Amino acid sequence: MSVFYPPLIPSEHYFQETIKDKTGAEAMPYACLHGGSLCLLISLLSCLGAQAVQTLHLVQLVHRHGARSPKVKHNQSQICGEVPCGYLNAAGKMMLINAGEFLRNHYNSNASEPFFPEESYNSCVTYSRSTDVPRTLQSAGCLLRGMFPNASEFFPAIHTADVSTDWLLRYDVIPQAYAFSHLDEHWWRNVCNPKLDTLIDTNTLLSVSREVFSEGFCADPQNRCHCAATLFDIGVAMQSDGRIDKHPLLRENLGRLRDIKFFEDSHRFVYNASDRTHAKMGSLGQHLAQEILKNAENHMNGLTSYKLYHYSAHDTTIAPLAATLGDSTTTGITPPYGQLYAFELLYDHEVKGYIIRIRRGAPGQKPEEGYAFSWGEFQMKCMNENHTVYTVEDNKCPYHDFRRFVKSTKPHDPAGLCYLNRRYRELFHCPGNVGKPPNKQCKVFRRVCPAWSCEEGYTLNSVTLECVCSSRKCMESRDLSISTDTLGRNLFTIFIFVLLALLIPIFSVFVCIGKKLRARTRRTRAKG
Repeated sequence: MSVFYPPLIPSEHYFQETIKDKTGAEAMPYACLHGGSLCLLISLLSCLGAQAVQTLHLVQLVHRHGARSPKVKHNQSQICGEVPCGYLNAAGKMMLINAGEFLRNHYNSNASEPFFPEESYNSCVTYSRSTDVPRTLQSAGCLLRGMFPNASEFFPAIHTADVSTDWLLRYDVIPQAYAFSHLDEHWWRNVCNPKLDTLIDTNTLLSVSREVFSEGFCADPQNRCHCAATLFDIGVAMQSDGRIDKHPLLRENLGRLRDIKFFEDSHRFVYNASDRTHAKMGSLGQHLAQEILKNAENHMNGLTSYKLYHYSAHDTTIAPLAATLGDSTTTGITPPYGQLYAFELLYDHEVKGYIIRIRRGAPGQKPEEGYAFSWGEFQMKCMNENHTVYTVEDNKCPYHDFRRFVKSTKPHDPAGLCYLNRRYRELFHCPGNVGKPPNKQCKVFRRVCPAWSCEEGYTLNSVTLECVCSSRKCMESRDLSISTDTLGRNLFTIFIFVLLALLIPIFSVFVCIGKKLRARTRRTRAKG
């Protein structure tokens, strides 16, 4: 079945965009440039309730998990406290419940036509997916509990995927991500560390680490960027449950630590079209963005009964999505706990076409804020037919324009997110014509990118992860290699035989001479 694409709504006709003149001053709205009567007509239509002609059809939510205890492997009892390290804490649960309640009230604000009228969870109406991690699974349940408050009928079906192959929601599956985090020592030592030194001095960093039981972890000066990231993680976790007040140095320097983390995250996630590697890989949030588009188009075609798609994941899911949406702000790239994107599909009955609206919000991060959820600032970007990127103040644009903008950062290389530039491929030490994977990182790469792990003419054995020769070219090359090796061995054998043939007579002559000399010596002694 072919996909139905609704009529394109040209943004310059659909929105009353504000245009600036050559001096930079704000000019009249676009529509007003075509005559006072048209301007008056549009103004009257707006006052009479233009919003009434737009009907909400679908909501898709993507959010980070709520607050958790710190993710550390050292001094866990002192740092993490009563909640096991990395697990959702009470504040995190409240954040997502509040978000769910807020969303229910928001989408049911029209009492005569509430979008989610049922108080009970209905798996025919709601699709939920989470990474297979306790804190994201619990966060998914908390948000749904807030949206569907009937506890007696609350039996949510939350889908997951294996952590090692969850391309949709897990950033760490991407080989480039593994290389950046675990193999690229050059970047951490020669790029991140010098940047850190401009934001916080080493003595302050060590003082903060001592205050939160991390002095040993931060002892190696070459490790100071990793140290700062860990201290930031500890800081925001303790801020969420109020424990940060017991650590004044950490509280005082949390902003500087956030700046360092933002620098790191920007390098990880932000898409730069002029960067050759970025262009070949595509933006890191493409898989999820394409899923959102597919869900919307399935709804347009009447292929689904879902009114709500819901994804619970991590900051490393939210930040790549923000990058794909063209957002490189601190809030977008280093998202707080519980940050949520809402993608709303609306139908405009006046122009007979679909539009997309994006909202972004987050709960309060501190106990004194009550973890209350609210919408925040977000600037949506779209792309018109001329491939010109534009922004809209109310974060609504024609569906085609939004899809075109997302598509603009799709990968140029067929390998997509499996693409590795030459330097990172060398860091993996994973040649594509070698049988068994020679190291751990090679196993990781071959497992997640089987189609791109072996050279042309070789096929990956999915069980042993060996690159197996499977083409005539490869076999001929191998036979030639074997023939060359055999010829080399034969030539070496011939050389040895020739050498022995020459040396044996010479050796025999020396033996005879030696015998004669010994005999002469004995006769000389006998005469004496």
